Amino acid sequence: MTKLSSTDKLVYGLLYTLGSKSDLIYPKNDFIAQTLGLTLYQVKKSLNTLKNQELIEIINSNRYRQIKIMPLVPVSKTNSKQLDPNLNDLLEQIYDKL
Repeated sequence: MTKLSSTDKLVYGLLYTLGSKSDLIYPKNDFIAQTLGLTLYQVKKSLNTLKNQELIEIINSNRYRQIKIMPLVPVSKTNSKQLDPNLNDLLEQIYDKL
């Protein structure tokens, strides 16, 4: 996995923000470029990089391109840990001392 450029991170951040309420988003390259102050070439290159890094999935339909944000950390029920039932009490004690 190669490092992401600052432009790639900006584009991913915008896409992540747009996709915070739904699984699929439909931003045009023009919108991304104008919002972030980038050229269309920079947007296309960043989207391609993010796709190759499997941070986004691009789905082409008849009229619109859909972008799906992939989770940064794989979600697995087998790796999930049970929280300590006394955790809330412990956090309240810590915050009371602050």
